[in-house]
Amino acid sequence: MLRNAKSRALCVAFLLLATAGGLISCKVGRLGYSVTAVKPEDGCHVKLTMTFQDRDEEISIRATLPEQWNQRQEVKHERETSGILRYAVYSVSQGRIGRWYGRRRPAGGKEQLLLSFA
Repeated sequence: MLRNAKSRALCVAFLLLATAGGLISCKVGRLGYSVTAVKPEDGCHVKLTMTFQDRDEEISIRATLPEQWNQRQEVKHERETSGILRYAVYSVSQGRIGRWYGRRRPAGGKEQLLLSFA
């Protein structure tokens, strides 16, 4: 029965599926776990820090931002610190884009920008 590779592969796949199904059934049936009861997170804080070296041209940096609100989340506070760069937020079909832009500083060097939201 298990002499050819195809039969062995099907048997292993069946055993893996049966084991996974058994574990799920045990958790739901005997331990009282619920498949749909997901405890929502009260909140989180995200901090994005970018350090970059500017050159002799215009600077433009973009980052994808979370939506201000949807059925699963709400951004309550959003703060941006970038020093010499200007900051703008654009709404696109996939969400929001944050853009930092500006010209090179006279002294050049490293710059840092910070974006945080909760």
